[in-house]
Order: sequence, then structure tokens, then C-alpha cells
Amino acid sequence: MQVCARLTELLDAVLLELYQAAASEATSEVSPADLAGVSLVAHSGYGRQEMAPYSDVDLMLLWPSGSGERFKPLVRRFTQSIYDSGLQLGFTARTADEACNMALADATIFTALSESRRLGGTRKS
Repeated sequence: MQVCARLTELLDAVLLELYQAAASEATSEVSPADLAGVSLVAHSGYGRQEMAPYSDVDLMLLWPSGSGERFKPLVRRFTQSIYDSGLQLGFTARTADEACNMALADATIFTALSESRRLGGTRKS
């Protein structure tokens, strides 16, 4: 358990750094005001802070309703950085309403999202 908890802490630091770098690079295409409405969320085993060695990193980017197209540059930069680092990524990007609707329709998604925690960004998403 201690190894998993420490691995989770290390991944949190790496992923937050990658997210901040991607957000900084995306500011030429995405306004800082728009970026302020985005949250980075860990879920499943990673969300429980039980990251096992060689497990995939389950992340979700939450953004305000009706603004998904604006965040494509951020998503592209962020996910590319994660893949380039060699991590296995399980990634979704959606609004809070979309996440809730999907969770209500699928028990697997519900379980994954019920074990989530915010890594960065705003709490408003």
C-alpha cells in the first residue's frame, strides 16, 4: 500500500507539471479565462491513490458545457506529453453533465467516477 501511495504522489507531481506546461502552451489558442474553467480529475485506482506499478493512468478533463472545441489544443498537448513520457493513459474529456449522464447509464463508468479526485484546475467545472 505504501508503494502504491508513493507512486500515486509521484505521478500527481509529474502529471500536474505536464498539465501546467500544456496549459501554458495552449494559451495562444485558449484564453486564460477558458482555462480557468477546466479541472483535471483522476479516477479509478489512480483516483483512489492506489496506483500500482505498470497500471494505466486514468484521467478526465472536465470543462464547462458548450466549450469542448476550444480545448482541443490543450487536450492534444497534454495527452501527447503523457504518451511521450511512456505512461499508459486512460483519458476522457467531457463536461460534468456528460460525465454524470454516462455514469448513470453505465455501472462501470459510475464506479470509476465515484472513485475520483481533483488533481488540478478549478472546482467549478
